[in-house]
Amino acid sequence: MDLIGLVRVASDERRSFKFLLERMAVLRCPSCGCGEIYVMSRVRLRCAACRKDFRPLNGTWFSEVKIPCSKWLALVKLFELSTSARKAAEEVNVSYKTALKAFSVIRRAIAHELARGDEILRERDRGGRVILWR
Repeated sequence: MDLIGLVRVASDERRSFKFLLERMAVLRCPSCGCGEIYVMSRVRLRCAACRKDFRPLNGTWFSEVKIPCSKWLALVKLFELSTSARKAAEEVNVSYKTALKAFSVIRRAIAHELARGDEILRERDRGGRVILWR
C-alpha cells in the first residue's frame, strides 16, 4: 500500500479495523469453527451459528501489543520503510518501548512465515514436534 492509501485507511479506526479483518487469511469462530461472522464493534465479532462473541485479533500477532489498529498499520508501514523504532514511536505517538515491541513482533511474524516453508529454520523439541523459529 502506498503512503496516501495508508493515510486514508489509518485516519479512521473503523476503516483500519476492517482493513485488517479483510486481510486476515481465514477468520473463523474459535468455539465452533464457523466462518460466518459479523462485526459487533471494533473489539468484538459474533458467530452467526453459535452466537458467541469473540475478539478478532486474539491469537494473532496483533494481540501481543495493545494498540489501536490504525497505529498498527502505521507501525507496519514505518517498519517497511526501515524507520528506527525511536523515530516510529515519535511519528505514531506511542512510547519507544511499545514501538520496539511492535517491531519485534513484526520481525518474529516474518521469521515465522519464512520458517513454515524452510526446513533449515525449523527446530524439533525432545518429543520430535516441529517448533518454528521464535
